[in-house]
Amino acid sequence: MKVNGLVPPTYKAGGKLVLLPITPMSRPTTLPNELIHSILGYINESDGNQALNACMPVSSQFLEIARSYVWRELQIEPVNVKKVAAKIKPEIARHVRELYIESGLRKTWLRDSKGLGFCLHHDFSKLQKLSLAFVTWASLSAANRKRLHELTQTPAFQDLRIIGVKDMPPTLIVGLTRLRHLVASSITMSTRPISLRPYTGRRTHLKTLSLAWVLGERNDTSWQEQVQGIVNLLSLLLSPMSPISLTELSAISVNIQLLTILRPDLSRIIEGCSETLECLKIRAGENLTHPGTQGLWEQTNEPLYLARHTALKSIFVHIECPEDDRLNFLINTLAPLGPATPLREITICVNDERVTRPLRHSDRLPYLDNVLARLKSFHLRRCTRERNFAGAIMAGLPRSASMISFIKLPLDSDSLLEQFSINESPHVDPWEGAVPLTL
Repeated sequence: MKVNGLVPPTYKAGGKLVLLPITPMSRPTTLPNELIHSILGYINESDGNQALNACMPVSSQFLEIARSYVWRELQIEPVNVKKVAAKIKPEIARHVRELYIESGLRKTWLRDSKGLGFCLHHDFSKLQKLSLAFVTWASLSAANRKRLHELTQTPAFQDLRIIGVKDMPPTLIVGLTRLRHLVASSITMSTRPISLRPYTGRRTHLKTLSLAWVLGERNDTSWQEQVQGIVNLLSLLLSPMSPISLTELSAISVNIQLLTILRPDLSRIIEGCSETLECLKIRAGENLTHPGTQGLWEQTNEPLYLARHTALKSIFVHIECPEDDRLNFLINTLAPLGPATPLREITICVNDERVTRPLRHSDRLPYLDNVLARLKSFHLRRCTRERNFAGAIMAGLPRSASMISFIKLPLDSDSLLEQFSINESPHVDPWEGAVPLTL
């Protein structure tokens, strides 16, 4: 059946095939989400221009409806900055909620101030998230730096991701009056003297804080500068000049290098949000063979004090090898948890090829069994191509662990690193696709 020479689109709703009329007198102003996703499902979200061009012959009305889906995320890189500048229009910019400005490679810094300026001058009134990756702040033009400051002041803005940013000014942080989610990794702060006044307004409560891996060797000068950048950032967040409060965090993610170096400040933050913290993640490092992780677990002997945490639901720990008693940190951290703690899930991610035996009885008793008895599920996952570790895990777990989830990932998988970031709903298990094995 054709209407005006066109075949009407269909979609399934409640098991029934529904026909959508497309007559000139009856045009839908909105379309069901499942229909939009079925049409755009094969389109890569990063190829927004191609997606729009593909839709244009179909219907100008569908093009307008699809823009809010296609242009939800906008990525600007050195390879596409001129193309984006030529294609982006005000009717597109108003749909952008997440803006990613990054080079994609550490040594490819984004310095095209003219092309970037054309992209940024539009009105991103619905912007919620800004991501800056591998950008040298000092190399940006004054107009672009000012515009980036303005983007963080939009009414809907709440999420900032800064990775590999060089010479980041403290004014960018103290101006974040609406921030709810912060990811910071491998940054260096500007050393130019600046005068900051104590913040006197109402502070915004940060919900998620992720201090990610550090790039480079431990004895490298850049490594030390990046660590100092995180130290300065944390000090600024805890200072009277900050408009951000860290007392109501619901999720914290930190790697083992920073946990060792910044232990006093991080312990203070973790203890300060004892009534709201739901998810705690401690990661081994940038990648599975990062040289900076060696020996750091041995320096992290003192457990985190979680006895007063009344909201903690999930703990994620990425370690190299439990053979070297590196589980003691986790066990001693869990030991003081009281019966009122609503802990539902523990995930231990192991990536050492040498681990072939089950965990020793002494590794988990007397404390771990008591905790496991209250858990909804216990996850001990191995990230490797080998599958024989699953049997060893099953043989070593106590009967109080009602379920194991085992997932196989390549050792060099980038998807593993993505699991270390904090999701908007931290209590949801991000490892979808794991195979549940009932004991």
